[in-house]
Amino acid sequence: MSEELTLRESIPNDASKLIKFLKKVSQQSDFIIFEDLKDLTVDNERESLDAIYQSKVDELMVAIFDEDIIGYCRIEAKDDEQAELGIVVDKDFWNNGIGSYLIEDILDWVKSSPLKKIFLEV
Repeated sequence: MSEELTLRESIPNDASKLIKFLKKVSQQSDFIIFEDLKDLTVDNERESLDAIYQSKVDELMVAIFDEDIIGYCRIEAKDDEQAELGIVVDKDFWNNGIGSYLIEDILDWVKSSPLKKIFLEV
């Protein structure tokens, strides 16, 4: 076990780990509902992650600890100038600054994008 936190842009090969993470965090809170998880396949998620990775106005940053995704921060464009920001951290890792690190990294990414407005999705 490396016990090292890594923050990076998500890639298509993260699909199965991201699905595992989403299933876990959807059970940790009444506020997080991932309705489409039961129909989500690794291939579909891989395609979605590839589209995000190729986009100039969408982004998904992941926090990885011990080879597992423990958090993510997502910029989802509503048009070429506006986007929503969403963030989720595994409850087992709350109060460690992971959310702050993810927000900082994704806002650095936004600076090089054409986006002009970011709305926090709560």
